[in-house]
Amino acid sequence: MAYATGADLNKLKIRQALILALMSFGVLAYVMVGARIIFSRISSLDSGSTPKASAAAVLPVDLPLVDVGQRTGDLVASLRYGGLNAVPISAISRDFFSVIGRVIVVNGDNFMAFEYSNPADAEKEAGTFRESAGTREGAWKRKSHLYLKDNLVVLYLGVRKDIQIGLDTALGAEIALPQK
Repeated sequence: MAYATGADLNKLKIRQALILALMSFGVLAYVMVGARIIFSRISSLDSGSTPKASAAAVLPVDLPLVDVGQRTGDLVASLRYGGLNAVPISAISRDFFSVIGRVIVVNGDNFMAFEYSNPADAEKEAGTFRESAGTREGAWKRKSHLYLKDNLVVLYLGVRKDIQIGLDTALGAEIALPQK
């Protein structure tokens, strides 16, 4: 029985990493193609023309799009109106929010939107998150942008200025997080 050498194991690790990277790229490309189809259908509807095929007829059935609440839908529409490609793709649960949120992909980045049944609950949980952020350390804190508008809390963990401007325009100024 022959045993693998260190060089063989390194080659195997490189192959595995390459396969994983290609699979990740494939999933991203799949989502982007689906988003492009949706935007072309929305654009044709907005322009008053009738699309030749319905979006349901051309979209893959397993594309991970999710339903959103009224405020989240309004936010997505506002970002699209501002020229950003925004698509809600999945549900998400986070310990510091009591409701299930939505992951919204915007121009290759994403943010989380949490929609509450009333503004008071949204304000309370945004405040709780804000206070707990003051006790945390790390690079994520410098990239955290928290927004509150009516019953919608949005958390963007990124640095893209186009997304920040879009969120500022749609939701107002972000809530300042405490700095240590």
